[in-house]
Amino acid sequence: MKKWEIYPENVQTVYQLCQDLNISSSLARILSNRGVSSSAEAEKFLNPRLNHLNDPFEIPNIRPAAERVLRARESGEKVLVYGDYDVDGVTGTAILMHTLKFLEINASYYIPHRYGEGYSL
Repeated sequence: MKKWEIYPENVQTVYQLCQDLNISSSLARILSNRGVSSSAEAEKFLNPRLNHLNDPFEIPNIRPAAERVLRARESGEKVLVYGDYDVDGVTGTAILMHTLKFLEINASYYIPHRYGEGYSL
């Protein structure tokens, strides 16, 4: 039997977030449970900006992957995006397709059937 674990409420943090950001106590508790402990952190969490993202070149092997995609563009090769059927997989596939189209790369995508094909390549 699974047992729910309820985080202990940090009353002071919740109160401070409510006061500083004029948000509900429910939202403040959710933020607190996600490790947000200051109004500045909450503001950054609730209003994300592109410059808040980590440097994409910190992703292992991203540079050679990006270079390969650009070589495909230069040589007129077609690129296939192999997606996934869950929400982040479909979203990621859509973002990649949009980016490749923006870069004028000939691309298409494939998302496997959930039950017929399952996970992985």
